[in-house]
Amino acid sequence: MPLLAALVLELCQEDAVRNLIEQLSSDKIEARAEAYRKLEAIGRPALALLEKASQDSDGEVASRARTLLVRIPIRERLTPALLSGVDGIYDRLALGDWMPVFLDLAAELRQPPERRRHPGLRAEDLAFMAPLAVDAARSEADRVAVCQAVGRLQLKTSIPNVVAMLKDERFLVRSNALGAIRDADARDQAGVVRPLLADPHPLVRSVAAHTLGKFGDQEAVPGLRKLLSDENPNVRWWAVQAIGDLKAPDVAQDLRRLQDDPNEAVRRIAADTLRQLRQ
Repeated sequence: MPLLAALVLELCQEDAVRNLIEQLSSDKIEARAEAYRKLEAIGRPALALLEKASQDSDGEVASRARTLLVRIPIRERLTPALLSGVDGIYDRLALGDWMPVFLDLAAELRQPPERRRHPGLRAEDLAFMAPLAVDAARSEADRVAVCQAVGRLQLKTSIPNVVAMLKDERFLVRSNALGAIRDADARDQAGVVRPLLADPHPLVRSVAAHTLGKFGDQEAVPGLRKLLSDENPNVRWWAVQAIGDLKAPDVAQDLRRLQDDPNEAVRRIAADTLRQLRQ
């Protein structure tokens, strides 16, 4: 009986959805709006019939069905804090404004709680939109901004999308993508970070070294050892810092040589790291 009742309920709902779809072509504006609202409220159970309706010969019906196919999945993923607390978010996301919405909310989360416009907002509320925001970023400034937000909020859901930016031709994008991976503590990505120790730009090499040190990635030690002879003093400094984080005693002889480095900061951190390794 429960199975029969469920089948009857499903059939009734399908009939209701068909009727509402027919109302999308009504001559009355109010009827079309009401049908649209009810279909949106029904949500996922209406998607199959809306998919068919999106190919309808009636352009009005097809257009509204396609819009609902975009809006319904978004609505299902919005958290209560976003739905009730952020005016207009649903419509903005349905229009494809993933990146500006994400950056706006991420910026708000940097404010002290008492200064936030949406008091119930949490970093977790942005987890589902972060990958789409990363993918939508194209300019250098936008990519840097989304990477910084992802790292700051530790949104691991978007790390696979951020990893793709490690191949960006712009060094600021690559370095900020590494920073996001580091700050999100995405240690499972150490393997894709290691090759960046040989990046053409010193800033990227430095951030890669710092990241692998923070991750405790012992497999990075050979690459870090090579960076102790890097032409750039900042890279040498970060390589020593990472080796200290990894507590790699096999590199002690290389560190002793750096006590005569032409750069004072490198000499100082080499001496400090050697003392740490002896303890």
